[in-house]
Order: sequence, then C-alpha cells, then structure tokens
Amino acid sequence: MGSEMCIRDSLKTKLGLQNKQVLFTPARLHPVKGLDLALTALSELPDEFCYVIAGQGPEEAVLKQQAMALGIAERVKFIGWTDNISQYCYLSDAFLVPSNREPFGSVLLEAWSHRLPLISSDSEGAQAITTADQNALLFKRGDSDELKQQILTLFSDPALQTQLIEQGFKEYQSRYTTQSVLGQYVALYQTLSG
Repeated sequence: MGSEMCIRDSLKTKLGLQNKQVLFTPARLHPVKGLDLALTALSELPDEFCYVIAGQGPEEAVLKQQAMALGIAERVKFIGWTDNISQYCYLSDAFLVPSNREPFGSVLLEAWSHRLPLISSDSEGAQAITTADQNALLFKRGDSDELKQQILTLFSDPALQTQLIEQGFKEYQSRYTTQSVLGQYVALYQTLSG
C-alpha cells in the first residue's frame, strides 16, 4: 500500500491534481463510451472534481473541444493510451464507466480489482454483473444529470464509498479471479461427470 501512495502522490503532483477529487475512466475515445456525457456532468460539479481519461480514439479532438467549450479543460486530463492503468487507479477517488453500450464490461472489474468505488451507466454489462447501490452506483444511460447526482451522492457519503469498495472487491474475488473461475469450472465438471 505504501508504494501505491507514493505513486498516487507523485502522479497527483505531476498532473496538478493535489487536493482534487479525481474521477477516472480508461476507454477508447469513441461515441459509444459516453465520455461526452461525463464531461457534461463534470461541468456541473464543483471545481474540486477533476477527470482523468486514459485512452485514444477518433473522438479525442471532439472531446477536447467539448471540454474547452464547457470551460473545464483545466479539470480534464487526457493521458492517452497506457498499458498500465493501475497507476491511474491509485490516483483516483472513483471509477466512472459512462458507456452507452458495454456488453460485458470487463472495465468494471478493473474498478473492483483496484478497490475503487464504481459509478456506471446501466449498460448491459453493468446490469449483468453489478448490484445497484451495493457494489456500484448506476445511472440511466445518456443522463448526465443523474450521473452528476450519483457522483455527489458518492462523495457525500464515506460509508457508501466504503461499502461499494468492499462489496465490489468481494464480488471480484468470489467470481472473477483466476482461482474463483477455475473453481467454478471444476464444480461444473464434477456436476456433469456425475
């Protein structure tokens, strides 16, 4: 945990995010990912909130222009593609998945595995693997006001943050780690073999 805190402090300083509430999304910069919606929500949040986006894609210029037009360009950090999202997870206070469409949502597992509170759209993947208000806060796809409200709810309730982190990590450990998946396969095999 000590090295994670060093990475967090160093990266916050490098990106100018000291004393900020950091929201994080790793995503392909594509309209289906709902990043424009997250920028709209951010523009209605207090200045203490900043948004780090890791990824590349065809919408990068459009999203940067939107951030400028909304007056939040200094609060949004486009870091480009990275093979190591862990360092940005350590930096973050919440993990956002604003996707309009997310079939399975392996990105949701990244939030849980890094012990971050998760806020996600009610995409297919999120509905399939999360339990609303237990291990994730969900908002209606395309609704920036509801996203904003979920962010404010999360940051105003430390007990909720702790619950989402603990329950998300518990779900990850029990169903999605290599060990748990192998255990599920063994149980299935034993059932099928009689």
